[in-house]
Amino acid sequence: MSFDFEKELRTGEYLFPSSMEEIDNLTGKEFETYLFYFFKAHGYIVKTTLPGQDNGLDLTVKVKFTDGAEKVIGLQAKRWSTKVGVDQIRAMLDTKDYYALDYLWIITTSGLTQAAITMAQNNGIAVKDRNWVSDSLNHLKSLKGINFRKKESFIDEEDENKLSYKEEQVYENLRMLRKEISQIEKLPIWMIFSNQTLLDIVKAKPKNDTDLLRISGLGRRKVEKYSELILNCFNIK
Repeated sequence: MSFDFEKELRTGEYLFPSSMEEIDNLTGKEFETYLFYFFKAHGYIVKTTLPGQDNGLDLTVKVKFTDGAEKVIGLQAKRWSTKVGVDQIRAMLDTKDYYALDYLWIITTSGLTQAAITMAQNNGIAVKDRNWVSDSLNHLKSLKGINFRKKESFIDEEDENKLSYKEEQVYENLRMLRKEISQIEKLPIWMIFSNQTLLDIVKAKPKNDTDLLRISGLGRRKVEKYSELILNCFNIK
């Protein structure tokens, strides 16, 4: 079933993603929806721009401060795994006057190229990168009345394939390894290994490179780079 963005906005029936991995799997339009409801959950007045007439913006957010002052933020949302470039910043430059905005923000699940960062700084555009998106999700979890999608767990008591205690430890080792590789290579974790690939590794109990190559999601390049590190995750003390 395809995602109906307009229906989401009309009905207000929305379940928030419960993890960054879920956000990474959203489409661009779904990421706009997440941000729409994120700001709506905080009581702000949020509007979407018209397709074909957005002038580089996706949402506008009206914020009312405690002193009664009202400010309007124009947002461009980029659910990208690669860095946002200068073209996306340039597309926002004429929107401030067009929409009578007080602030301009670009929100992305990745980051910006250095040239894009410089252009944004020079033109008063605030950059909200992956860390901000992660923090926004964590903040939602502290609010009352927020509904999240059912979080699928690799440890489901009803699942006949649930992990043993030792397998859970291996899985956790693999998750930590994935996080370290992600930080070193500056890539989102889902581009390193998916949760399903980690689970398949645990269940396969590989002994060598040949075993690893049989696992979906592990191509020859990844096996050559990470084979020893992956196999070491099975060394449980």
